[in-house]
Amino acid sequence: MLAAHHTSIAHMVVIYATNPIYAIWGAYTFFNEPIAKRVYLAYLAAFLGILILMYERLAQGFSLFGNMMALFSAVLHAGYFLSAKKARQFQSNISFSVALYLVSACGFYLLTYFEQTQLVNLSLRASIAVGLLILLPTLLGHFLMTYLMNTMALSKLSFSKLIEPGLSTLFAYFILSEQISSYIVIAFTLTSVAVALGIMESKTNK
Repeated sequence: MLAAHHTSIAHMVVIYATNPIYAIWGAYTFFNEPIAKRVYLAYLAAFLGILILMYERLAQGFSLFGNMMALFSAVLHAGYFLSAKKARQFQSNISFSVALYLVSACGFYLLTYFEQTQLVNLSLRASIAVGLLILLPTLLGHFLMTYLMNTMALSKLSFSKLIEPGLSTLFAYFILSEQISSYIVIAFTLTSVAVALGIMESKTNK
């Protein structure tokens, strides 16, 4: 969020999309996870898809500070993947998720307390939107991700998240009636192929 306030969204998305590189390196270094050649190909296709998706917006202004914050965020995200995988070797997914969200909730409450942010008097529509945001992508999505940490290679799990920009654009078309250009079609195809390559590799390992 800090990066988004100091640089263009396109630059932030592209730089943040480098996080699987650090996750793959960490998984190889700390967990001795082999890196299949197909993973390199899948990441290349996914990253190229994101570059195409953001091509028209990359000409927008950016700042060095914002780009550095996006890079720092990518490194932190990879670090979270690695530390979470380590924790999941000793904890069940339920206990890990409860502890994680309990700490997050306490941190959120302290932040709102010191910032004197109002948490009440939301409209019904806003309350439903926040509730769905918490339930679907945050709780269920994160719960599934941490479950998969003990069932598949971290390299595949990390780069599979690169399909998110394409999916977000697709949802914006159906929900917000935003137009889809030929660039978006190509980008979504590339990221979809990348994830398919990762799934195929997982089946082969089984």
